[in-house]
Amino acid sequence: MKNGQKVKTFGFVCDADPFNDRFAWSGTLYKIREGLERAGFKVVWIPVRTNSIAERLYRRVYIKIKTVFWGGGKNIVLNTHRPFIAKVQAHTIRMDEKYKSCDAFFFPGGGQRMLYMDLLGKPTIYYTDATFHIMVDYYWKNLNEKEMKESMELEKRAVNSASLNIRSSQWAADSVVHDCGCEPQKSFVLEFGANIDSNDIEPIQPYTRGRLNVFFSGVDWGRKGGEIAVLTVMELRNLGVDAHLIIAGIKKLPDGIADYDFVENVGFLNKNDPVSYKKYIDCWKRSHLFLLPTQAECSAIVYCESAGFGVPAYTYLTGGTADYVKDGVNGRTFCLGTSANEIAKKIKDDIENGNMPLFHKGAIEMFEKRLSWTAWSKRFKEIVERSNLF
Repeated sequence: MKNGQKVKTFGFVCDADPFNDRFAWSGTLYKIREGLERAGFKVVWIPVRTNSIAERLYRRVYIKIKTVFWGGGKNIVLNTHRPFIAKVQAHTIRMDEKYKSCDAFFFPGGGQRMLYMDLLGKPTIYYTDATFHIMVDYYWKNLNEKEMKESMELEKRAVNSASLNIRSSQWAADSVVHDCGCEPQKSFVLEFGANIDSNDIEPIQPYTRGRLNVFFSGVDWGRKGGEIAVLTVMELRNLGVDAHLIIAGIKKLPDGIADYDFVENVGFLNKNDPVSYKKYIDCWKRSHLFLLPTQAECSAIVYCESAGFGVPAYTYLTGGTADYVKDGVNGRTFCLGTSANEIAKKIKDDIENGNMPLFHKGAIEMFEKRLSWTAWSKRFKEIVERSNLF
């Protein structure tokens, strides 16, 4: 009880256990659930079953039909943006007493399911990092036009059915309003936080001189710009900077990368595994600069982790990165296509001009105000109260 009022309960609608799975959606489901509880709400998991027999059969048959008619030349995103899949998954949800006891439903992605659920007249929150519209030709390439239109329409319906739409970047929130027709007063921006336990986040000492440890972390070598990261560190070394590259997250590096004497390959790390988790924390503690020349990005959690450790971030300005890395505040942003040589020169300039300690301070301030889950909880509560959700 708080101020004489009953604590409100959110039904957390997703396919992975948000109380125990630290790996699903890069650990974000676990942290969002924690954030809701920290904001003063009770959370119950409303499990969604994915990959059911009906869903598997649909995918198999659908792909075969597509191959016959399109010869494999067109792609389709076979997730909840497809009406049949959203409907099948929604129908796996049990309307038990736990379900009925919820005061509201929270959809961390997969908001299309709400269109096929009996929500009992309860309010809903749809929170994710993008819309279908802005993913087309960004993450998802060469889509079939007819199916693309159907998926966009489904996204619009989900957005406009939700009581509140919250997105993790202004880039995504703008699409909610402009592409999906959501009323601006029902759309909010709330950045993600670091998917590391707060007790393990301790700011490093800002870099001033000596060996420069550059950290690259990501599971998709191509999209995350791994090759550019390697070339940037090469250029730094050519410019006289004793730069070394720590690489984490990649299951198999391209041939030859691990052979460079300035490259340390930590490998793929699973945060659910204590040993891997400790290695990941150690990478941050040894790093002076985070380099992510990503070609496409919605809202990388790793930017929040970088800010928490006070590690300046250098990245391309694309997608939702502008909410996480502010040029001249906690690092640098570059236009897509900026060469490794230009990035390396800017890094060297920032070192020589004494900007690294300033970026270090700016990163920590951004973390405390906007990029931590503690800040997330405070701002989420403000959004709920301001919008009169209950």
